[in-house]
Amino acid sequence: LISCKNYGTVTGKKNNCGGMTGSENLGLISGCENYGTIRLENGNCLGGIAGYSDSRIDKSSSLCNLEGRSRIGGIAGEGYDISRCLAMVTVLGDAEEMVGSIAGTINEEGTLSDNYFVKNAWGGVDQVNYAGKAESCTYEEIMQKENVPEGFTQVTVTFEMDGETLKTMQVPYGGTITQEDANKSGRGQLSEMGSGFPCDPCDVQSDGHGRK
Repeated sequence: LISCKNYGTVTGKKNNCGGMTGSENLGLISGCENYGTIRLENGNCLGGIAGYSDSRIDKSSSLCNLEGRSRIGGIAGEGYDISRCLAMVTVLGDAEEMVGSIAGTINEEGTLSDNYFVKNAWGGVDQVNYAGKAESCTYEEIMQKENVPEGFTQVTVTFEMDGETLKTMQVPYGGTITQEDANKSGRGQLSEMGSGFPCDPCDVQSDGHGRK
């Protein structure tokens, strides 16, 4: 798979669920991006790019929510060879074990190199950071890396009321949505938002989208 993107929610019933593929047993995934929430209702191996990979994932990125039980990773739930990947992920629910922003776990014969993720509670691989391999950094630092996708620079904010989508808008990370923006959403006054709703890249949830 080369230069593919996913924006949709993916829900798996059993083992191996990912934004690009559930299982990668051969070949290469390169230059792929995932922005959709990935959920696994039962079983293990949940990843932003691949649920299970026994091959190579290179120069791919993930900005999404992940929801499952174990072997959960921003790039791969269980990986083999992961290099030059970037991740900004949020793990939802009560994950039990093997959780990481890059991979939940790596095959003992596998390799990691030049992967970076925005600091969070889950570490790089199985809640551990590895310098130069699966390394934490700030949002500002990750934006200085090579091959940063455009999707990392902005957030899609969706205004909803009673289950109806009223408006969507693109906002740069670190930008602010004002009350005036909300009132232009198409159904009169929304609830007061205060002086503004900040779009923080580390706090965005739900498919890489902010919702109000």
